[in-house]
Amino acid sequence: MAGKSPVKAGKQPTKTEYKYIHFVKVIENHKTDVWECRHNTIKGVLGILGEIKWANGWRQYCFCPEYGTEFNNTCLADIIHFLGQLK
Repeated sequence: MAGKSPVKAGKQPTKTEYKYIHFVKVIENHKTDVWECRHNTIKGVLGILGEIKWANGWRQYCFCPEYGTEFNNTCLADIIHFLGQLK
């Protein structure tokens, strides 16, 4: 059974800014991109909450949180919405 193909590099999601978080493309390559999930008010390395990257085992983009991060239902819903744009 064939899985879905990754989104081609260069395709932009329609929404990257949310109430508490936003997403920034940090790696662009020929097949898939890597996005950082960042806090809207904490800048720098401390503001990085995790990354979204292509997971071969799942055959889809997945969210990989940073150690020690916590997310409420609003943030999780926003992460899910962002992931849905990458299908």
